[in-house]
Amino acid sequence: MNKKFSPNKVAAVTILFWLTKIISTAMGESISDFLSQTFNPYLVVITTVIITIGLIGLQIFSQKYHVWLYWGAVGLIAIFGTMLADSIHVVLGVPYEMSALGFAVLLIINFSIWYRIEGTLSVHKITTRRRELFYWLSILFTFGLGTALGDYTSHILNWGTLNSGFFFLILFTIPIAWRMFSKKAEVLTFWSAYIMTRPLGASFADWGSYGLYGHNPEGVGFFLLVIFLVLLIILSAKNFFEIKRSKTIMSQ
Repeated sequence: MNKKFSPNKVAAVTILFWLTKIISTAMGESISDFLSQTFNPYLVVITTVIITIGLIGLQIFSQKYHVWLYWGAVGLIAIFGTMLADSIHVVLGVPYEMSALGFAVLLIINFSIWYRIEGTLSVHKITTRRRELFYWLSILFTFGLGTALGDYTSHILNWGTLNSGFFFLILFTIPIAWRMFSKKAEVLTFWSAYIMTRPLGASFADWGSYGLYGHNPEGVGFFLLVIFLVLLIILSAKNFFEIKRSKTIMSQ
């Protein structure tokens, strides 16, 4: 008897997932700085928002997870998310701690509604469009929260980008290590680590763009973009062979 199988619509959580996520946030930080310093930032934000919504829409209405659609959207959220978070502080004058609190509240509200409607927050069970929509909203709010936290430690606490990077690396490692040795708190450990990837990647990217290499966000951004694309090629190949293997097993 054949049972209908609904595949997970988002990226599997592996070591390669976390590496790609950190690189994408670092890339987004550097490229965002380059674009905002070179072109009209409002035009850049509008353009990236439109493209991001298009990619997310294509992914949501597709029948399966697509590597390039998913990670393309994540990369673009990293770009316009940086500009959006910076604008909240610079243009509107909202303190970083207040914007961090605001995004944290939005994230909690989103999780509460998600769980109330779906009964689960597991990222291994994103099998419907509604769950996928909650998932992407969560990603957007984690970017805003993570960006505010990174800017707060770097600029308000005056830790600098390098020290902040190591600080968030520790905070990222704690839930990852917990998950490796325990099967409990799956949702909490995943989203805690996910939030930390934003200030972790962005802090090291800023250190490279304005510390290690002087003022060179375009060079650092291009370098990280190349690494990001290589990782997507690897993920695509891995996904292709996994699908092929699953079809072979099902046909037996």
